[in-house]
Amino acid sequence: MLQVSVGHLITTSPFLAKVLVKRRRAWALHSLSALLLDDRGDCRRDAATALGQLGLSEAVGDLIEVLKVPDVTTNAIWALQKLGDPRAIEALVPLLENQEQYVREAAARALRGFGWQPSSDREKVLECIALGRLADAASYGSIAAPELSARLCDYRKGNDILSLIETNRNLDIVEPLVLAALSPPNQRGFLNGHYDVFKILTRAAKSESSLLSASNGDDAFRQRVIVAVRGFLLADHTWSSSAVVTLDALGWVPKGEYERTLHSIALSRWDDVNLTNSEAESAVMDVFKADNGTSGIGYILQRIATSKVAGDLIPFLTVEIKGEIAFRVLVQILKREASEMPSEHLIAISEVPHYIQMVDHEEGDDHPWYGRSIVSRPEPGSCAELTALAKTELLRRSGRL
Repeated sequence: MLQVSVGHLITTSPFLAKVLVKRRRAWALHSLSALLLDDRGDCRRDAATALGQLGLSEAVGDLIEVLKVPDVTTNAIWALQKLGDPRAIEALVPLLENQEQYVREAAARALRGFGWQPSSDREKVLECIALGRLADAASYGSIAAPELSARLCDYRKGNDILSLIETNRNLDIVEPLVLAALSPPNQRGFLNGHYDVFKILTRAAKSESSLLSASNGDDAFRQRVIVAVRGFLLADHTWSSSAVVTLDALGWVPKGEYERTLHSIALSRWDDVNLTNSEAESAVMDVFKADNGTSGIGYILQRIATSKVAGDLIPFLTVEIKGEIAFRVLVQILKREASEMPSEHLIAISEVPHYIQMVDHEEGDDHPWYGRSIVSRPEPGSCAELTALAKTELLRRSGRL
């Protein structure tokens, strides 16, 4: 309890704490240094602050050691700056690369207090980033690019860093930032995922001062970005609906029925999808494979049920999509087009396993026949009616009916 009271005393009565230190310095130093390793985080933080406030310079070594303890780091930085011992400089410089922005900023301000000067351009870049001087950091070009890109995941500064692409015209800076921002979500933790990425890219494409500007930018770079963003049209509908807005701002013109279909689906313009075209059909299947939960899947399936469709969608629906809606769609198609359907499609439909009905909900995605269901498991009646229609048509063709 005596150790805890020493750490608490500095925050409640600084004068009494200083009197205590004058009379029993060694005891106070020992007590507070021990508290730096306490199990309680608040005690560790109070102890670090107290050591600096009381001017216990003998604790510099202990404070440097606890810089590695995340919840004490900033308190220890403050204490070391307060003590003013230059031995702390060597320990503070690596903190300019810490994952947390508030730690980087605290370290940079403490180093300034020591009169430290960066010894290389990279250290200058790190200091600028830590202090939020992003434009100054970007002025170092290719040296700054990897450091800025690595910090796109910072929830405090990520958006500000990527926003550099709206005004910076140095390709050595802009391109690495854009490519890093468009990397798969599991490779970075960018704020709000790709929502903000596409929002910033769209603004940059509309800015005359940006390299992404159609009228005043770098056309080759803009085309490379278009290729990268276009890949998101086959991502989750959440991303594709944002990516297509960016593509339009970049001046992308879809080529061929495949790309036009992807464009229409991303914008939820389902009426524009031409289901009788094989390229459009391929695009629809690719979207379904990439995102079984796309918001328009129910609507497009109903359109398939009431339209003449290219034949490859039939086995695709049978094999890839096994929800109740898909089965009802197939029933409607068979009732209307069974006589025109290739026998191999009918065979595929007739062989849909009945045991799909036996899968428990608890098994979920672990079951191969259940994992890709988009809405629900088909009802027994739908499955039975579907296979019966297919088998009836096959028997008719074989002359046995």
